[in-house]
Amino acid sequence: MSPRAAGPVALLWSVAQSSETPATIKRQIVLVLLPIAAVSAAGAAVYGLVTQQSMAWASWIGLAVSAGLLVFTYAVVRWPAAFERIERALVVFVVTTMLVSIVFAGASSHLAESSFELIRQAMWLPVVYAFSFLVLGPRLGGLVSWSLWAVLAFVASSHLFWPEGHAELELVTLGEALIANGVTILIFSGVARVIRASERHAARMELAANTDALTAIANRRSGERLLEEEVERSHRYQRPLSVVLFDVDFFKYVNDSYGHAAGDRVLAEVPKVLSSRYRESDILVRWGGEEFLIVAPEMTLERASAMAERLRSLVEEHDFGIGWALTASFGVAERRGEESAADVVRRADEAMYAAKRGGRNAVWRSVWTNGDAKVEVYTAGAPKRTSDRLQAVKAPDG
Repeated sequence: MSPRAAGPVALLWSVAQSSETPATIKRQIVLVLLPIAAVSAAGAAVYGLVTQQSMAWASWIGLAVSAGLLVFTYAVVRWPAAFERIERALVVFVVTTMLVSIVFAGASSHLAESSFELIRQAMWLPVVYAFSFLVLGPRLGGLVSWSLWAVLAFVASSHLFWPEGHAELELVTLGEALIANGVTILIFSGVARVIRASERHAARMELAANTDALTAIANRRSGERLLEEEVERSHRYQRPLSVVLFDVDFFKYVNDSYGHAAGDRVLAEVPKVLSSRYRESDILVRWGGEEFLIVAPEMTLERASAMAERLRSLVEEHDFGIGWALTASFGVAERRGEESAADVVRRADEAMYAAKRGGRNAVWRSVWTNGDAKVEVYTAGAPKRTSDRLQAVKAPDG
């Protein structure tokens, strides 16, 4: 089927082919199904009133349901950010109207019409079960579904245990409807649990794919994606965005002198040391090797430079347990104009390497002067040389 075809089926087809988030896909499906359900409910209600083939109260409830579904359709379109609350309210609305319909059917004095309405409600209950499980999950969805089934069974018991005035086929059909509803809930419950388990497994896999195993922060793959998103947001709303790139100085000598295990411990400790000095909205990324990147939305160059200096001091003052003080070199850049993510990171990288050439243990930044990007020193600690920090590694005898 071509996704260009007109109508609801085409939209459902496009949703099936979509790579958007589950919440977005669910919202699109609801926007397709709600108007269809509203029109169907209104059509059935009008038909029942005109032909008098259903009880009058059932037709009026059908019209009320139709109007309610149209209101919910408008709410989903009007307030997309509140979709989760709207769909929960929709479950309450549908479950309440179904309960009212079941109770009214059981209270009817006309036995044949009463059992007919109960069978008709039982036919539609699986739709309510499915929606409850979809929105509320296995546990709460199961509770709502079994509660509906219990009300139906209680009302139907007055017909099943006192069969006078009922045709045998009528009672058999009502009993089978009860059994079929119970089996349906069991099936939906199992499917919902499988789906929930799959979602949790997928979430764990996604987390593992986007997290650096050593430092437990975002890895390069995840960091590039998040940076692109922030660049797009910065461009769309014309808001500041800065990046801070830093590198642990002389890290190769840590590995060469103390072993890779010691180097790994140092890298794993860096994010913990710095965590108190950057905002929750900032994104710390292991960019590669001993390089780290901080994506700082809503932060100007001046504020980002000040933050980088605080981080530099933290690294210099912290005892990493290897017998001497580690330092880091920082490069800072703020996105300008139409700059891409790669462009702003490149300027931060140039500033960081200028800090290394200038003696390390410093914060340099990329600034614009007369239309050109240039690097300048912001702050610097004591210059660091290899001889200041490590004893020479002795060559093996022989």
